[in-house]
Amino acid sequence: MNKNLLIVGLILVLGAGTALAATTANTVMTAVINPGTLSVTAPASTSFTAVDLDAMPDTGTTTNATVSPVKIKDHRSGVAAGWSVTMTSTNLESGAGTIPVTNLDVTPGNITAVGNSSLTGVSKGSQHTFTGTSDPASLAVATSSNGRGRYNQDEIMALFIGISTVPGTYNATSTVTIAMLDHDSVN
Repeated sequence: MNKNLLIVGLILVLGAGTALAATTANTVMTAVINPGTLSVTAPASTSFTAVDLDAMPDTGTTTNATVSPVKIKDHRSGVAAGWSVTMTSTNLESGAGTIPVTNLDVTPGNITAVGNSSLTGVSKGSQHTFTGTSDPASLAVATSSNGRGRYNQDEIMALFIGISTVPGTYNATSTVTIAMLDHDSVN
């Protein structure tokens, strides 16, 4: 009986050792991230604060508007190449008069990174008074190897109204453009 008990004990020990042995299996996981584009969007319209010609000072007045938000996206494949965002504007026209674009200033607002986008190498432009309809104001720049992701920015517009301005509703079109950096001019 001791002999049978010894054999049963050996079987239990050997069987338990086999059951406790670890096994492994590997799984290869694949994630496909499709590239996107370099793009910018801006709101369809904005309005300056109305001006009352009778109430303004003899020196004229400035009225403000905000272009908000300007949305910048860089989802291109490869190394982040950097980008530049600019704005141009037409003259402001009504049926009876024109306010020249030279009366218009833009002050780029602070840039906000969306999600995990980094502000490293991303900067806002400086205040700009337009000198003509083809004069671009720099709104934002991302240096080479920076700017991948999404960013929002508000642009503060200031329009000078002189006392001889013809009353009316004036409209202009501002155009916001994003372009890859010209590395020859940066380096």
